Amino acid sequence: MASFERERAFVGHLLNRLALRGEAIDPNAMAGQETGIDVAVQLEDGRTIGIQVTEIDPYPERGKARAEEKTIAKAAPDKPLRYVGTKRSFGRA
Repeated sequence: MASFERERAFVGHLLNRLALRGEAIDPNAMAGQETGIDVAVQLEDGRTIGIQVTEIDPYPERGKARAEEKTIAKAAPDKPLRYVGTKRSFGRA
């Protein structure tokens, strides 16, 4: 998956959790250069926000959090596109 597509998927999950609706826009494609914003979102109320996506791995062993996410996602009955957070890393699922 291309970088913007991956970041747009993460932003989509964030917007769903916050009960917000909007259209994701690639700000770098619009500007024709790197803007420092990974995903711009035009919200239904007319506001536009810029989001910088950062993936973290809270474990000392590199890649452990991502491996855990993949295992959980594969086992999920509804096969989500992305699994955001774990009980261990964020306090809730």
